[in-house]
Amino acid sequence: NNPLENDLNRIQQWNADHPDQPKKYYRQHVIAWHGSEQNAAFYHMGFDTSKPLATKEIMNARLDSYIEAMFKRYQPWDDIIMSWDIVNEALDDYNGMVRNGWNGSSWGETSLDDASSQSSAWGTIYRMKDENGNPVMEKSDERLLYESEWIRVAFASARKWQKELGVHWKLYYNDYMNSSMLYEPKMTNTLKILKPISEAGNLDGYGMQARLSTAYPTIEMLRNQIEEGLKLAPEVSFSEADVRTDFEVNPLFDPEKPTKRVTSGVEEWDQGGSGSYNRRSQQNGNTYDVSNGPVRRKADFNANDPETMRIQADYYADLMDIMVEKGAEGKVGAIAIDGTSDSNTFNGGTGCQIWDNSGNEKPAFYAVIGAPNRFKMGQAIEAGPADSEEASYTADSWAVYAAAKDAAEALVDVRIYDAEGVEAVKKATADLNAAIEALERTLVDIDFDVDVDAY
Repeated sequence: NNPLENDLNRIQQWNADHPDQPKKYYRQHVIAWHGSEQNAAFYHMGFDTSKPLATKEIMNARLDSYIEAMFKRYQPWDDIIMSWDIVNEALDDYNGMVRNGWNGSSWGETSLDDASSQSSAWGTIYRMKDENGNPVMEKSDERLLYESEWIRVAFASARKWQKELGVHWKLYYNDYMNSSMLYEPKMTNTLKILKPISEAGNLDGYGMQARLSTAYPTIEMLRNQIEEGLKLAPEVSFSEADVRTDFEVNPLFDPEKPTKRVTSGVEEWDQGGSGSYNRRSQQNGNTYDVSNGPVRRKADFNANDPETMRIQADYYADLMDIMVEKGAEGKVGAIAIDGTSDSNTFNGGTGCQIWDNSGNEKPAFYAVIGAPNRFKMGQAIEAGPADSEEASYTADSWAVYAAAKDAAEALVDVRIYDAEGVEAVKKATADLNAAIEALERTLVDIDFDVDVDAY
């Protein structure tokens, strides 16, 4: 009666019943979350919450045993499970260090790192201490690598049991970059903790939840993140993406000051749309939980405004162009959009989805499905002969080709916002491919006269 296993059985059966259809696969999430999602007893001596937290040596062995049990349990579905998220959201969104205990946390640590808000039993157990046994507060690469030991242990164990059991699952690290918080230092530190895992041959994929907005981060930042991720892992994935439309760039953002979680001890920030402890429960619809963030809530936000939807579509189109390009190189594992409407999604109320509240396709939907079609059209344009080769083909066949090529090239920079735009690109691609196939070469007269006296 396990719901996940029931789903896996249904997928296996569907694949068996539809051998002529593309197979359906499953992405498994997640082996080890950052901390408080597993049962609290898992982290204590003797699995007893009345006893102290376990040592990191015990947790290393416990993590290995847990991964062995999980992989053995799901081994029967090896044919349809394509990947496992081995570790999820290990770094603090504010300071980029491994998440650890904080004031009020059930894990018991009394110190609160500067700008930190996010607790983790893993981070507490593996916390770097000084010679007096006090948690090290200085943020450094040494501390980052020391405290991320549990992440390396998880991936090494997963690779070991993957090979031992003969399963074919790709091993992923998964995290998100929240559009209301700074990308740095979290993004760079994520790459730092993944480097030794990659060098050990234990990393197959870099998963990005891609909680984005049209205001932040920029497409250039995302392209850099994807490129850097691919230096460490063979492929990247968007595991639960969305693009909020309710944010605008915060003109009061001060990069010289820290971006922090709002707490009762932090003053209210007069930013017209962010930084309010009293309204922090509205964080999904606003940015009140973040002080001095790079974005703020639009005062006149309307998810159904045509210009707002157009800007979202353009953002999706630019992002999908990058992913389709990398996908053609075999470097993209999956692209998953989170939710089914603007209201039925994690970031509900932010206009982030590619469907509106009634489930109707927004312009962003057509931008997403238009991206691979635009890529194919670009391939067709590149595949045709250059203008300098016109003399090599008959006038009639070249005229058809030239007209088809002109029609395709005219659509290269045209944005797609509706079904007609998608169909126009598909038709232009089909016409161009047909014209290339129909090109006829001209007959060339060859002079076979030979001066026999020369021989």
